[in-house]
Amino acid sequence: MKLWLWRGLRHRRWQAAALAVSLALSVALLVATVVLAEGVKSGLEISAQRLGADLVLIPRAVQVRQPEALLFGGETVPAYMPASLEAQARQTEGVQAVTAQFFLQTLEKNCCDLDSPKQLIGYDAPTDWVVTSWTKEGAPAIKDDEIVVGAGISAVQTQELAVLGRFFKIRSVLPETGTALDNSLFISLAEARNLANGSPEMQNLWQENGPPSALISALLIRLKPEADVWQVRQALSELGPVQVLAAGESKKRVEQAAGVMTEILGGVAALVAVAALGQLFLRFYSFIRERRTEWALYIALGASAKRVAVMVLAEAAVLSLAAAVAGVTGGALLGFWLLETLLVAQSVPVVLPSGLWLLQIAVWAVLGTVLAGLAAAAFPAWRCGHTKAETILRV
Repeated sequence: MKLWLWRGLRHRRWQAAALAVSLALSVALLVATVVLAEGVKSGLEISAQRLGADLVLIPRAVQVRQPEALLFGGETVPAYMPASLEAQARQTEGVQAVTAQFFLQTLEKNCCDLDSPKQLIGYDAPTDWVVTSWTKEGAPAIKDDEIVVGAGISAVQTQELAVLGRFFKIRSVLPETGTALDNSLFISLAEARNLANGSPEMQNLWQENGPPSALISALLIRLKPEADVWQVRQALSELGPVQVLAAGESKKRVEQAAGVMTEILGGVAALVAVAALGQLFLRFYSFIRERRTEWALYIALGASAKRVAVMVLAEAAVLSLAAAVAGVTGGALLGFWLLETLLVAQSVPVVLPSGLWLLQIAVWAVLGTVLAGLAAAAFPAWRCGHTKAETILRV
């Protein structure tokens, strides 16, 4: 049967190739959709667990392009407000925790050991939970000569990093988060204020707003579980010329964007899969007429109906298996490429799936494709097996 199978596929190689490519394309799109959905879903779940804040307090005059970037952490805004707001925010009913951040300038290549512009942020290590939740060690950089760097700081090759004329010991490197954290550097709040105070480019800001030691750029606020978000937001907005960003609204926008993207790709994949299975069914159904003489000859030579049916199913299994392997490989590559693109764009929190998860998906995809191919060829195989031997005499 192996020889017959090989001869049959080689004789109809263009038809077989077209069928395999069509099926492989549908498998690739389905696998890419699953990989993309898993990466975005995991990223959103982890970001929800490690969410930077329920609310973020920033100066009212600031125009924020992406509010969710502030909430997930790492996005900076060049503005300042009185540090006294931190104590007032802590006293607001419904507030569980507050941590301050101080934003410096965007760092350029000529000032630091960096390959591209990055954001320098001062954070209050004793009260912080944003940066700490992403560190592998689970401990913040608490010393003034230490620095925490994002995963996108590719120039980091040693244990020290030069920033604005100062050398910092690298405390830890954050894992990829798919947010602005990847292109950020974090130092202690006190050291950030010292660097800002000595920066000639920022002196005009201190003349307008006061000394850096009395300023902050943002307050990240975590609420008590029973707190009324709207009431707390209203109370915080009355503290002064500030604006309050809420996590729920931003998370909803991110989830909607990710959902639409996954639904579109999934819809296309489903349509291609249905078309491919329909083509597979029609292809093997055509065997009834195209190869009726061949089936009649096998039956005339003593082959049973079951034997003929198995021969047809074997061809379907080989084509489905080849398409499945190619489709899974292509789909995995496409899915990871899309996730890497999202990581670079930092538009949606993303976590790359593990190798074990991908292996499980590959096994199920190959098994499912082969079973679908056999199902599509089952009825044509049964009809071919019941071809009458006298058919050969009519040709």
